Amino acid sequence: MKNLKYKSREEISKYCKKLRQEGKFASEISRELKKAGVNWTTRQINNCIRHVIKTNKLGKTERKPKYKFENGVYTVFYGKNKKVSATEEQIQKAFSLYCTADLTLNQVSTEMGWSRDEFYAIKTAFSITKDSLPFTPEQIDLLTPEEISERVRIEKKRYALKKYQDSKYKDIKREVDKFNKSDYWYKEFANRINAINPSVYPVTKLNIDNEIERLLIITDIHSGLKIDSPWNKYDFEVMKHRFNILANTICSTIRPCRLTIAELGDSVHGIIKGNIKHHSENVIDSVFNVTECLSNLFVTLINSGFSLRFTKVNGNHSSIEKTYEDRTDDENFGRIVYWGLKIKFQNFKQIEFIDPIYNMSLIKFFDYSIICCHGHQGDIKRLAEMEKMWRNDNVIEIQAGHLHHRKIEEFNGISVFYNECFCGNDHYSISKALGSNCGCRLVTYDKSGRREERLILLK
Repeated sequence: MKNLKYKSREEISKYCKKLRQEGKFASEISRELKKAGVNWTTRQINNCIRHVIKTNKLGKTERKPKYKFENGVYTVFYGKNKKVSATEEQIQKAFSLYCTADLTLNQVSTEMGWSRDEFYAIKTAFSITKDSLPFTPEQIDLLTPEEISERVRIEKKRYALKKYQDSKYKDIKREVDKFNKSDYWYKEFANRINAINPSVYPVTKLNIDNEIERLLIITDIHSGLKIDSPWNKYDFEVMKHRFNILANTICSTIRPCRLTIAELGDSVHGIIKGNIKHHSENVIDSVFNVTECLSNLFVTLINSGFSLRFTKVNGNHSSIEKTYEDRTDDENFGRIVYWGLKIKFQNFKQIEFIDPIYNMSLIKFFDYSIICCHGHQGDIKRLAEMEKMWRNDNVIEIQAGHLHHRKIEEFNGISVFYNECFCGNDHYSISKALGSNCGCRLVTYDKSGRREERLILLK
């Protein structure tokens, strides 16, 4: 061993790298340096050898698969004594699927009945890539350029037509499945809604007031939600009790007038996520119970001398489709609630239904109007355009829900009021420490516009 004590740093570094290439570790190199009179730390040695590759650890270069052609059969040899055989027609079909139809290695292997390693060996033996012509060297030698071009064109056209047919039938199947799903829900709900027999809540009646109009905002009922916590308790029984409180408060504190009830979405807790289903009752029972509660509220108010208008928009929670991109306003449990109420009260002269337009409702008071929407992502994007859509209707404000708490902001000079929820704190709001009162807003309007409002607490 040579003495390195008086050598330069560069020479000591070269010696360290040489030992590393021989396969020695930093600790072993350190011992060798100490024997040679150099006292380097392990950190210095690691900094010196970190980019050095151990030559005795390098693997051998993998041999490219080879093939031979005998009696119309190709035999490909690969790996350690492995081989795979295929006819000329099989090889051509596999290359056509890979290059022309643009299938993956796994898809071609499955189609041909080979393992992935076998097809990889075949394509590598013939040096085939995605941009290659789907022919063996022997076929290329036999065909003219015109024949090769024509065959490729025909194959591409055939695979393109097949892909078009597959996509078309997938689209048809998707639409049929969506129709069957919606049709199933409508049949189930129709049977339950027909069984509803609205009953009148016990209330105190007052005299009629014709000089004003009132708007009752009910939003985010979340029928079917189950929660039992120090901050909120909610289930079907609690929901029914709160509707009773709401009816009693209205009838005992304000005189009968034309009362517009705006239900601003998420009337059903829904099935859009697994954690939501986990904390929710059966969705059919959820739709039935909220429809029954609204029916009882209508009958109670009519019996107390109120004339009613009712409108409803849909929320994101009550969507039938779980995937956001597949959701539509039509395929929504909230729409079934509205449909059931409209059928149930179609012969009542004391109630008028205001149909929503693109999941937004226009409510007219005197010579002005207000707009109702749910307030989730899609509605917010449309708020800026509402002034243009209803420019001739003198819109003075927008009412929304979704946020579960009170918030007021402005779009294009129009105030947007987000309202408290009916259900109270749910699992999401509790986990985020977002507290909110549960209640309904009662807004009073006269000929000059908004006069006053109050929050009807439901606890």
